[in-house]
Amino acid sequence: DQGLRIPEDVSVAGFDDLPFSADAVPALTTMRLPLHEAGARAGRLALGREPQPPGGVAMVRAELMARASTAPPRA
Repeated sequence: DQGLRIPEDVSVAGFDDLPFSADAVPALTTMRLPLHEAGARAGRLALGREPQPPGGVAMVRAELMARASTAPPRA
């Protein structure tokens, strides 16, 4: 509605890497989370089968799915 172009004027990124993300025009840059791994780890932590992480915060590594909806920063 504002006449902005993606990614020339503004970059757009999403989260969860839903199946349509790669098929959108332009293809949507997203973060992919290993949900199965995160769930399994949460279960192990809840059941005491894995030591509690420092500070009580468990982390999983996300993967950036860089696609056409983002551009490098302008100079």
